[in-house]
Amino acid sequence: MKKILEKTIKNKLIFIFDFDGVIIDSMQLKGKVFSDIFTKENFYRKKIETYHLRNGSKNRTLKIKYIANKILKLNIKNKNKFYGEKLEKFDKIYNKNLNKIKLISGIKKYLKKIKKDNNKKIYIVTAAPKKEVIKILKINKIFSFFNDIYDVNIEKEKAILKIIKKYSDIDLYKFIFFGDSPKDFIASKKNKIDFCSLLTNKLSTLKNKKTFAKIYDFK
Repeated sequence: MKKILEKTIKNKLIFIFDFDGVIIDSMQLKGKVFSDIFTKENFYRKKIETYHLRNGSKNRTLKIKYIANKILKLNIKNKNKFYGEKLEKFDKIYNKNLNKIKLISGIKKYLKKIKKDNNKKIYIVTAAPKKEVIKILKINKIFSFFNDIYDVNIEKEKAILKIIKKYSDIDLYKFIFFGDSPKDFIASKKNKIDFCSLLTNKLSTLKNKKTFAKIYDFK
C-alpha cells in the first residue's frame, strides 16, 4: 500500500470520501448514460461526456439542465416536466447497471485497515442520491464500513462542516477528505482539512495542483 495511505491510517481519525470516481469507478458509465438519454449523435455525445467528466461533483439535475440548454440548446416548453422525465430515465438506466460497477482498486482493503481501529470513523459525502449509494455499497459488501452518508440533499462543504462539528473535540488535522474534482478540493480547503485527490478522472485539473496528495487508486 502507498506510503501516503499508510500515513493517513496512522495519523487520521475521521475519513471522508466522495463516491463516484473515489470509491466506485462509475464516471465513464454515468457519462454514457447522460449521452443515452439525450442523443445518438457522436458529436453531441462527446460534448456531453466531456462536460460530465469536467463537472464530476455537480448533481445530475444540474447536468441535465446544462446539457439541454447549453450543449443541445433545446427549445423546451414545459421545462420542469422535461427535466423530471430525463432524470427519471437516467436513474432507470443507471440503476439497471449497478452490478457492472467496479470498486476503485484497493479501496476495500483500505477501508478494512481503517476500521481495525474503533476510534476511526468513515463517511461518504457525495452528489449522488443516498438510496443509490447504499445499493452499490451493499452489492460490493462494504456498506458496514461507513458511519453515515451525506448525499445530494446537502452541499459537500456543509456536509463536511456537519461532520467536523460532530467531532468538535478532534483537531482538524485529524480529518481527511478523498475526492476527484476541484469542487471536492474547495470543500476541504474551506473547512481547513487535508485533501487527497484520486486521479481517476482524466479530465480533472487536479493533477496539476501541488498543494495536496495525489493517488490513482488505493493499492
